[in-house]
Amino acid sequence: MPVGAGDPQFRRELPLGEEASKWRTFPTERTVLVVARSLTTTLWTLDFLDEVLADSRVQVVFAVDEGMPDTFSRGIADVLSLTDAVVIPWSQALSEDFDLALSASFEGDVGSLSCPLLLGLHGASIGKQGALPEGGRVPVASVASPRSGAPATTVAISHSDQTELFADDQHGIEFAVVGDPCLDRLDASQPMRDLYRHALGIENHQCFVVVSSTWGPASVLASAPDLARRLAQELPMDEYRVAFIVHPHIWTAHGLWQVQTWLGRARSAGVLAIAPWENAWRSALVASDLVMHDHGSVGLYAAASDIPVLAAPFRSTDTIPHSPIAQLGQRAPRLRLAEDLRPQVEEAIASHRSGRYSDISASVSGARGSSLDLHHDLVYRLIDLEAPPHRPRTLAMPLPPEPLPTVHSCQVATSIDARSCVTIERFPLL
Repeated sequence: MPVGAGDPQFRRELPLGEEASKWRTFPTERTVLVVARSLTTTLWTLDFLDEVLADSRVQVVFAVDEGMPDTFSRGIADVLSLTDAVVIPWSQALSEDFDLALSASFEGDVGSLSCPLLLGLHGASIGKQGALPEGGRVPVASVASPRSGAPATTVAISHSDQTELFADDQHGIEFAVVGDPCLDRLDASQPMRDLYRHALGIENHQCFVVVSSTWGPASVLASAPDLARRLAQELPMDEYRVAFIVHPHIWTAHGLWQVQTWLGRARSAGVLAIAPWENAWRSALVASDLVMHDHGSVGLYAAASDIPVLAAPFRSTDTIPHSPIAQLGQRAPRLRLAEDLRPQVEEAIASHRSGRYSDISASVSGARGSSLDLHHDLVYRLIDLEAPPHRPRTLAMPLPPEPLPTVHSCQVATSIDARSCVTIERFPLL
C-alpha cells in the first residue's frame, strides 16, 4: 500500500480526477476498479487481467475492500506492491465514479460502489457451500452503466448450470458464461510439462505425487497434517517425489513462518511446500503423476486435466450437492489414511483411465479454451468501448520458482528375492 494510504484523509490524485489529465501520459477513456477482497481473489484477478485489459485507453486501479474486513486479506498489499499497481484507499473508491468495478468475490461492501459491478468466481466451478452468497443473492450496484445500458451487476460464471445456485428473483443482474481462465491456462501449459518437471528437479523415471489442501477444519491439512511427511517416509525417494499445495488462506491466516514450521519435517524429507505468491501450484499440477485432494479446486482441476486423483475423506456437508467437486469426491478412489500409502498410490496411477472424469470436467467450464476471449468481450461491452484489434493470449505458466528440497540424509533398505535379485531403496531420514 502506498505511503499515506492508511490515512482516512489520503486520496490518490494520479491517475484519477480531472486535474490528473495534465499529468497523465496516456489519455485514458475508461477507468476500471479492481476490488481486492482476499489474497486468493487478488491473485486470481491479476492472473488474467493484464491480457483482458492490455489497452492504453483503460486505466486500472485497485482498492482493498475495507467495508467488511476479510479474515484472509493479509498479504494483499504485499502482492500489489510487488506488481506496482495503483492502489487507492477504500474511502476514495467509494466516492469516485468508475466505469466498472471487478471483484472475484460476492462478499464485502462492493454494493456501495457508485458504478456497475462485474462479479465472478475464483476457483473451479462452485463447489463449497461457502462459495455462494447468503441465500444465493449477489450484491447489486446502485447504478447501471449510463453508456452501455448494461445492468447494475453482471455475474460471470464458468458454466450455465451455475445459474441454478442463485436466487431467481433478483433484479438488476445478468449472468454471463465466461468459462474458466485457470483451466484454460492449465491446458495451455501441458506442452511445458517436461520443462516443469526438470525445473522442479524430478527425474524422468520418478513419479511426482502432489497433495493439495484447501483451508478450514475439514481440509486435508487439518484432518491429516502428517500426510506429506508420511508419503515422503513411505515412498522410496529414488522413485517418487512429493509436493504439498497449501491454500493461500492457510498461509495468510497462520503466517509463512508457522506453516513452514508445521511442515518442517516434511520439507526436510524433500517435500516442497508451495507458497501461493507466484501461482506456482499450477506448474506443479501439470508436472504431477497423481494428485491427492480434498474438496478444494485443485483436485477438480487435476481431474479436468486427466491426472489420476485420490480423494481424501471429507464431509458431504462441506460441498454443494451435485456440484462437480461433490461428484468427484463420490467417484474418485478414496484415500484410506489408516492404511499403507504406497499400494494406494500405485493402484490409483495404474487403474486410471483417460477420460474417466470427462463428464465432470465438462461441467467445470462451459467454454473451455475461450475464457479470456469471453472475459475480454464482456468487459468491453460493459464499459462501452470498442475492443482493440489484438486478442488476449492464454499463456503457459512460467517455470516453477524453486525446485524440490534436497534430501541430505537417508536410510537404505535392501531386500533379496527368490531369484537372488537384490533391491535397494532409499528413504529420507527423519
